[in-house]
Amino acid sequence: GMLYGHRHTSVLRMIGVPSRIEKKYIHRGWPAFESCIADNKALPDDKVYDIDESFNPQGELATKASFLRKFKHKQAPPISYEQFSDLVTRLENDVRVLRVPYNRLFTQAEDKGFLLNKYRLAWEEQRKIQELDFKSMGLDDSLALQLAVVLPSFPNLETLHLTGNNIGDTGAEAIMGALASGRLRSLDLS
Repeated sequence: GMLYGHRHTSVLRMIGVPSRIEKKYIHRGWPAFESCIADNKALPDDKVYDIDESFNPQGELATKASFLRKFKHKQAPPISYEQFSDLVTRLENDVRVLRVPYNRLFTQAEDKGFLLNKYRLAWEEQRKIQELDFKSMGLDDSLALQLAVVLPSFPNLETLHLTGNNIGDTGAEAIMGALASGRLRSLDLS
């Protein structure tokens, strides 16, 4: 699972599902795992892209930059193991209402325990990082509050980049409160 979360790995997620298919990309166990691992990148910097239903191979612009800007994933705060476990439960409940064969999150029932264990191990590695970079990621107060919840999970965090976002007083206060007992040396909220 760490391949998707490695700082040098670019992730191209083919999240588009034909409209006739009831079960969407996120309603599948392994893609949910891979997506959350990729979203937890410490330094995402243009490394996660979501190719969705709007992708048209014949109509896309030929230039690399336009294509990458169009499909660049909006980074969200990291997801802890506990949050991921809750997400899996919610997704399982979501798919139960779908018709067979779309009513299961995992094709093989034993994959759930395996996947949760892999996420736990990956999360333990990810939370050892010393730097998180969320520059110009479109974070607002709502996302800053989500980030504040998970920040205490990073005991070695020394640098947090938040410049170029739309974080207001509420979000800034929550982040500062979450970092109060940490080792942070550098915080950029400009």
